[in-house]
Amino acid sequence: MPRVRPSLAVAAQLLCALLLSPTASALNMNDEASKGFGRSYGFVYGQRLSLEYIDRVFPELHQQVQLAGLNFSAKFPRLEERLEKAMASIGKPAAWRSKLDPMLAKQIEGITRQQATDFLELVNDRAAGKIPSPELEFILAAQYEETPAREFVNGFRQSYSATGHPKAKGLRLDMQMPKSWKGEEGYRPNIVRKWTSANGTGMETILLLVKTIGGERVTKADVAESLRNGEVKAMIPEGGTFIAAKAVTVEGQPAFVVEYDSAQDRAGIDLAMRAEMYGIFYGDYFISLQCMAGATKGDARKAASGYTGVKPLCQQVANSIVLPSRY
Repeated sequence: MPRVRPSLAVAAQLLCALLLSPTASALNMNDEASKGFGRSYGFVYGQRLSLEYIDRVFPELHQQVQLAGLNFSAKFPRLEERLEKAMASIGKPAAWRSKLDPMLAKQIEGITRQQATDFLELVNDRAAGKIPSPELEFILAAQYEETPAREFVNGFRQSYSATGHPKAKGLRLDMQMPKSWKGEEGYRPNIVRKWTSANGTGMETILLLVKTIGGERVTKADVAESLRNGEVKAMIPEGGTFIAAKAVTVEGQPAFVVEYDSAQDRAGIDLAMRAEMYGIFYGDYFISLQCMAGATKGDARKAASGYTGVKPLCQQVANSIVLPSRY
């Protein structure tokens, strides 16, 4: 069996430690999710009632009303329906919507023509993505729940730089994430940043890890050899199920990606998890990007379903990585 380079061995140890990192803590965040999706639903539902009121009271603005509504619907198709689905998924009954009607009707009653035209302009701005936070993040989470990579592709992104972060250990690294994913400091050693879907309330998580490694620099041939002799396969957590692994290139650097299933016990809660890990070798650095989807153990299909959306997003995020020191 070929001798393992020291740097690859260190990376293997780091990978095993990282693969044991927790998934999103959204199991205890139903209240926050309920408030976030509820506010966003009221935002969108109130907009529709307002457009209907303006169309009824100011018939001369009919064309502008129709155009504003179509612009918004084209940008966020079936959004109200998607938000209702999100509310139902966190146990919020649909009947609560009836409570909004009298409250919203009172707010829009008696608006002037100038206020109506101003509102139409506002709706057009919203169609361009100019929506306040956190409503925007929850709207995007609902809109792209099944296809989070499309949020990224459609330009709803946030930029992140690890440059200057103590845990980056001198590495200069820039990357992008979907707008609706909330970023937080990583609380474990070497984890620079953690992002969680649905503005921090979802069950999908992406982690960024940076570590310096010793030994000779890892080449593409080294990565290929580690795949052939099973070293990468051996990196998954104990009790985990290996799915696939392959050699890739990220920002021109040798890398691998490994996919696996795992079960974890977090604070007495049994979790099922499916994950994909990118391991990138750049000079003396080992950079790891881990993308995970979790669910309660009895709902493993939900974890697999969430991962189906996260996997292409993970590839998009990995491809967004820039290492400025290369240039």
